Amino acid sequence: MALPIGAIAPHTRDILSRPMVADNVERVFGDPLPTAKHGVFTIVIADFDGDDDGVTQQFLLVWLPQQLPVNVVRLGRHLHVPMSEDQEAVKNALKSGQEYLKQTGAQLLIWGKLHHVGTLPAGLEVHYTLPPNGPKWELRSRLYGFTDRGVIAVESRQDLASVVKRELDEEIREQQEYERTILPQLEMVRL
Repeated sequence: MALPIGAIAPHTRDILSRPMVADNVERVFGDPLPTAKHGVFTIVIADFDGDDDGVTQQFLLVWLPQQLPVNVVRLGRHLHVPMSEDQEAVKNALKSGQEYLKQTGAQLLIWGKLHHVGTLPAGLEVHYTLPPNGPKWELRSRLYGFTDRGVIAVESRQDLASVVKRELDEEIREQQEYERTILPQLEMVRL
């Protein structure tokens, strides 16, 4: 039985607020996933829960490349923040995030939830996901506060940039190690 689009359209926001429903709709009808540029550190940013107008995501898409020499692209998918006590949902979210990284070729996925007090943004819960074979670091998520003007506090901006920089430094270190150890061996084989 098919439902007319007109019957569903007024309820789109309610329907898409259900994580499993929204995920399936995005997979079937969403834009194609972005692809990381080869040799360029790429960060993908998922749609944030609670960021209905996309302003927070847009801010990160513009701001991060101004802070670091990285390529930042919109994932075009939600990765819903599970309740912290639901460990199975937490594992599934991490697994989904790593799958998106594998599909896009990106080195870091940023996702999360915009928390509100009434209608005003009060905090940004940010989760960081690395590929399963990527460097290990302890910070996986953090809650950033907002100033009374509704923007991320300067300290939080610096912290976010330092987290990404740490990952970028690790990527550079691995590249330098490769150039120091593997490339000379390849040159010897070619001779």
